[in-house]
Amino acid sequence: MHNLAATLEVQKNFSLTAGVNNLTNKKPYLASSAYPVSGIGRTLFISARANF
Repeated sequence: MHNLAATLEVQKNFSLTAGVNNLTNKKPYLASSAYPVSGIGRTLFISARANF
């Protein structure tokens, strides 16, 4: 399974992050010891961070 993320520093005190978990959308082998892997599949995320 491959994950990809990038962060862009917009200003000195503000940044944006976006990424993809499970880029290839492959189903992992799930067992009781598979944490933190889940069978959800590909997920996208975006976040913003501001420092004051």
